[in-house]
Amino acid sequence: MGALDLPLGAQLNQARARARARLTGLDRALGQGKGVDALLDALRGRVDGSLRLAGPVGALQGSADLSGRFWLATEGLDRALEVTPWTLRFEGPFVGAGEGSFGFDTVPLALATLLAPGGLPVSGSLQGRGRYRLGGPGGVSASLSLDMVDAELAGRPLSLQEGRISLEGRRLSLDIALLGGEVEELLELRGGLSLDAAAEDLNLRLSSRDEGLGFLLGLGGPALVWQGGSARVFLLLRGSLRQPIANGYLRLTDGTLAVLGQPVRDLDITALFDFDSLYLDRLEADVGDGLISADGYVGLFQPVVDASQPLTVRFSGNRMAWPQAELSVSGALSVGGSLTSPVFGGSLQLSEGALAPGAGGGNGSGADSGASGPDQTQFAGADWMFDAPLVLNAPNPNQAWAERFEAVLPDKGAIRFRDLRLELGPGMRLQSLPLADFAIGGNLLMNGPLDRDLSINGVVKLLSGRLTLFTTSFSLDRDSPNVAVFIPSLGPIPYLDLALQARLATSLGGTPSPDNQPLESERDGFDASSLSFSERLNLVRIRLIVSGQADRLLESIALTSTPPLPERELIGLIGGSAVAEVLAGQATSSVVTALGQTLVDPWINSFVTRPDSPFTFSIYPAYMVPQLDVSAAEERRRLSPELVLGTELGIDIGDSLNLSLLAAPNHREIPLEFSLGWQLDRSYSIQAVMDSESNWKASLEVFFRF
Repeated sequence: MGALDLPLGAQLNQARARARARLTGLDRALGQGKGVDALLDALRGRVDGSLRLAGPVGALQGSADLSGRFWLATEGLDRALEVTPWTLRFEGPFVGAGEGSFGFDTVPLALATLLAPGGLPVSGSLQGRGRYRLGGPGGVSASLSLDMVDAELAGRPLSLQEGRISLEGRRLSLDIALLGGEVEELLELRGGLSLDAAAEDLNLRLSSRDEGLGFLLGLGGPALVWQGGSARVFLLLRGSLRQPIANGYLRLTDGTLAVLGQPVRDLDITALFDFDSLYLDRLEADVGDGLISADGYVGLFQPVVDASQPLTVRFSGNRMAWPQAELSVSGALSVGGSLTSPVFGGSLQLSEGALAPGAGGGNGSGADSGASGPDQTQFAGADWMFDAPLVLNAPNPNQAWAERFEAVLPDKGAIRFRDLRLELGPGMRLQSLPLADFAIGGNLLMNGPLDRDLSINGVVKLLSGRLTLFTTSFSLDRDSPNVAVFIPSLGPIPYLDLALQARLATSLGGTPSPDNQPLESERDGFDASSLSFSERLNLVRIRLIVSGQADRLLESIALTSTPPLPERELIGLIGGSAVAEVLAGQATSSVVTALGQTLVDPWINSFVTRPDSPFTFSIYPAYMVPQLDVSAAEERRRLSPELVLGTELGIDIGDSLNLSLLAAPNHREIPLEFSLGWQLDRSYSIQAVMDSESNWKASLEVFFRF
């Protein structure tokens, strides 16, 4: 149930949430046809029945009455596929010669979900009545009449006007007419085929119109959803099951449907099935406020050997939106191979949008988030079902990152790429809101299957952006490459080489001492006014450096600072010290600092900073105690700390010079401060500071490793 110290009601709520998450995941798997092999392995059944036999062994007669149930057992949860048990009745000869009868009821149509490649969101049951004959001149023969009971496909009622199947020897004949709702002729399938896959006697005729095309698209799962239009499909299959050939046509006008969640309007298609290939004569549609057009040849079941006009899909700035991305697509996409195993090539430009790899889960549906609820953060044995030894090991962070990358791509993919070029930008961003937001650009070349053997070659450059850790906002260091490099030897995993930086104020003049006594520095005669404004702020420049493979991220991160501080103190500055201040009662200062670093600073930078802009802007809000001369401090009580908004505007002059202005707009008594920095090389830099009262200082900074 859970932890022993939790109330019974809380434990029941946790168990209910886990069961709901598992049911949601199972429904999603059934509806989308995912993991067919895994679902078949999880299929369970129970059969009860009686068998009666009579007669000699060579002419055995009898009858059988069977009933049972099917269910799926996944993650310790059993899910029934039907409400009432299915039944099977059989009466007649088992061996020898003679005629008999058979029938079945309440066989769940959900079984088709386990067999269809795209999954079938069906409900209801199937019933049938038939007769058979053994020992005839042509061998075994049988006939079967089918009917559907309370059948639906994706909420659309289904019924059989005709449902006859017959077997003569090794030849199967079909005569099926499917009705959907009030449509008279949803789908018609007539003809015959041999059970021998190599036999050249395949002869099937498929015809459909209007809503019937929606039924056919439903066979491919939720990726294609028919919404309306005028359609006509006629297809004649001949040859053999192993190497079929097709002739026919597809005509669609004013079609409306959804493809991978994208609304498609005014779809017009004229296509011809030409033996072993599909010739798309014309395809035009409005998608995302743009026009998509396509034409050319593509193989049906096998690649076309000599395709003088390969299938090409053209995009004209079409706006696409998914849970993981929203962008504009331009260019041409070539489609080779076959419809069952397509090979994509060409060149596409992705611009004016954002990529959010972690958003939306697998398919972007709400079910994903529900399935990954709070149980994902529990300890390793939270879902232990006592069916295997429980092994508790120390977590391996790198292994966790590697598993995340492996989970994105399937083990084996039917889709392949051949020199597909992707151009990112202009206006592309990589986001993981509210933590990260980067402007990106680059080019990628993709080859190989869409699985873990995918080969990517190219560079994606981070042009500008911010990363928020705790209450600290980091910006890109322009002196670093800031790239993600893809090389074929690493497959789909990039090599990261980037650096981010942030400046934090660690001290602002101190806080009042107990009993309002003078500070130790004042008793010793230390003149704090001799410090410059930047020195009183005690600004620390923190650099977060990432250099290594993305699947070994924790080994690739390093923290440095100027002036140098231990990593433990840097982590405290980035976020831990703010928590400590709140616990110590200095909540107002912490809140102001957090708002400045995470809200005000990034918001202003979104207007000031651009990928090619030399300007930077930062705010360092905190509290300081006003400086008093010694006589005043002895005669009056110390003043309360006051809010100071340290504001810095910088401009980069070339690659090595930086000029900045530091001011406190809400405190005019604090002089303006100008700073000039000259980066001689990676190890040496010169910093000169002068304020509006003509006070100046200069320093030489040396960075070295040991």
